[in-house]
Amino acid sequence: YTPGKPCSTYNMCLSCPNIIITKSDLPKLFAMKKDYLVKIQNTRILDTPFGEVISTNLALINEITDKDKSKFSFNELDEAEILSLYVETTEIY
Repeated sequence: YTPGKPCSTYNMCLSCPNIIITKSDLPKLFAMKKDYLVKIQNTRILDTPFGEVISTNLALINEITDKDKSKFSFNELDEAEILSLYVETTEIY
């Protein structure tokens, strides 16, 4: 990232050192995780150029949402997972 210039790393926001993830972001992350897992199970998306991005993002999401690794409390994660049922993600492939 260069200040004042657009980001050049497509769809890799979760790996950016400038990202701040708050409690309000958690439902979206749980929804993204669910969508990624469904895509992996039902398609050959990992065999495409997007596969590496999806694998990396899923690993990062797991670090954030895993109750044993996360810096968020169990209650925050549980609440966010329930709220994620009402979140639609927009994935562009």
